[in-house]
Formats: sequence, structure tokens, C-alpha cells
Amino acid sequence: MAGPLSQLARNYTDLDGSDQTATYDIASGMLNELPPHAILFTNGDNDTFPLWCLQGVESVRTDVAVINLPLLNTTWFVEDLAERDPGLHFSHDIGVISNMTMIPADTAGLVKRIPVTQDAAFFALSPDDTIPDSMPVATQTSMMDGYYLIGDQLLADIIASNFNTRPIYFSVTVSSGYVAPYQGQLRHEGLCQRLLPVEAVDRGAMLRANLTKCYNYRSFADPAILSDDVALNFGLQLVYSWLTAADADLQLGQADSCLVDIDRATRLLPPDRVQRPQQLQSIEQHLKESARKVLSAKSDSLGAAEM
Repeated sequence: MAGPLSQLARNYTDLDGSDQTATYDIASGMLNELPPHAILFTNGDNDTFPLWCLQGVESVRTDVAVINLPLLNTTWFVEDLAERDPGLHFSHDIGVISNMTMIPADTAGLVKRIPVTQDAAFFALSPDDTIPDSMPVATQTSMMDGYYLIGDQLLADIIASNFNTRPIYFSVTVSSGYVAPYQGQLRHEGLCQRLLPVEAVDRGAMLRANLTKCYNYRSFADPAILSDDVALNFGLQLVYSWLTAADADLQLGQADSCLVDIDRATRLLPPDRVQRPQQLQSIEQHLKESARKVLSAKSDSLGAAEM
């Protein structure tokens, strides 16, 4: 016993991970930014299992259906989804789904139009936005060219069967193969993107509220806490979300808010802790310069008016 206890005493401080809260904070933020009874499609282990853990262990946002897209190809997972969430609708019963197989994909793809019966408020849109009577839902080849996997077919089915009853979201980590048919309809709301029946316009105020109220940045701001690659990748996603809010503000001529968003990203996610790639640095610099030009033009205009 002396040997193991000695090693524990010598190495405990270096190996203690109790202060590495990034995984917990990211998962909690993703769940809490979603509206009630949302459906969230996720991509892999890191954007799925922490959320399931919070739901199963701490009962955090159990109203949200977290659906891992690759696992939709397995019968046991779909059966478990249907059992745990009776409010999640499919167009077929489980018996039919259990016998589904992958099918050859035609060039045009499988596209069906579904009615849109909800109003602008359901989608958190402006009352002035025109909601179409219907929208296309496409089956997309995600991982195997030439074939629609079972999961590809079920993704389209879940969207079509639940679009008018539950808010539908994709994690920002979901690969482009799954969301290609909806790229122009995904509104950035944090680390989750909502599928809309209209062209999506990012809203700075909504993003800022979610990023401020739902996420805890303690593991990124404290240099004493070590961050792994997974945490840093999510940190970069949060930086991008703040810059998206800044850009949305700038599009409305709100240059002051744009600069405030950029400043918050710098303070909450310090560049020496979350190193920005060149592309993000360029976006940030462009937004700063554009915002300062807007403020300078306003100042010149006010000065001219006073003369």
C-alpha cells in the first residue's frame, strides 16, 4: 500500500482535474440556450455525451431531445429515443423503422414539401416576417456517396414530423453533409443553430443574451486551469459566436455594440488562452475597422451639423 499512496501524494496536485469545468460548462450552456422541448441534432462524442450526462445525472433540461446523428443508423438508439421521448414523432412506427435499409440515392435527392402551420412567434421571428405555407425537407447523403443511410432518411423524417410542434436545432459541430440542404435557414443562437422556414438572419441581441446568460467562461479565463484540445475547440466556437453577434450588430449600424461584443470575446476568451487562427483574427480586425469607420462617420456628421 505504501507505494501507491506515495505516488498519489506526489502526483495528486498535478493530475487533479476537478477544476477543469469546460466540458460541464459547455454542455450546460448548450442545453440552456435552447427553448422548451427543442430537438438538438449532434455530431459526435464531445457534443453528445456531456449533454446526456447532465440530463441523466443532474436532470438538466430533460425536455430537450439530444439526437446523435451517426447513432440514428442503429435500431437500438431509435427505439430508445421513441421510448424516452413519446413527444418525438416519426412518420412510421418502430416496427417499420427497424426494417429500414440504406437505399440508392438519386441525383436529385429525396425532397418533400411539408406544410408550415406555425406563426412567426413560434420561430422567434419578427411579426413582420412572412412565413411561407410550406418548406422543402431533403434527404441528404451524409457519409456514403450514392446511398441514403438509415440515419439520413430518419433525419429528414424527424424534421418533417416535428417541425411544427418542436423547435429544431443543429449543434455548430454538425458536419456539412447533414445540414447542406438547410445552410441558408440556420440561425446562429450560440453553439446551436435553429432551423427556420425562411432565410436566417443572425440577431445580435439574441446571441449576446444566450452567450452571456447561458455560458460560464471560468475555465477559459483562468490561466491556472489547463484546457484540453476539445475545450479549446469549443472555445473557438464561442469566439466565433461572439464575432457573429458583433457582425449582426454592425449590419444594423450598431457599431458601439459591435465593439462591445468583440471586447467581451477578448475578456471572456483571452487570446493567449484560446488562440485564434488567422481567419478569426482577420474577421475580428475587419469588424473593428468597420465599426470604427461607422463611429467616425457619425462623429463627423454630428460635428458638421453643429457648425
